[in-house]
Amino acid sequence: MGSRFSLLEFDQADEDVIEEVAMQAEKLCEGRVFRAAFDILRELRPRLCRQVLPASKKLSTEEADAMAQRRLEKRLRQREERRTQRTGERVERSARRCKDKST
Repeated sequence: MGSRFSLLEFDQADEDVIEEVAMQAEKLCEGRVFRAAFDILRELRPRLCRQVLPASKKLSTEEADAMAQRRLEKRLRQREERRTQRTGERVERSARRCKDKST
């Protein structure tokens, strides 16, 4: 893959960063955390445009993984809340039907 990067005038450091960010984004996509993957891929834009980002703007692998984990937990929590809500609504409808039948 090095020759493709050298044709674009990227050095080894650029190649390493691009590959690392691409792997992080792929991992997030596999976990269906698309927004986080998009945000991580956006980090490449300044490098591709030959701009340098300050270190404070860059996400580490651990930060990206933690963010993906928090989003996954939130999504699971929301699903469980919806499940509980739907179950409550079904019980309520069933109780109303039984009440209507007895009347």
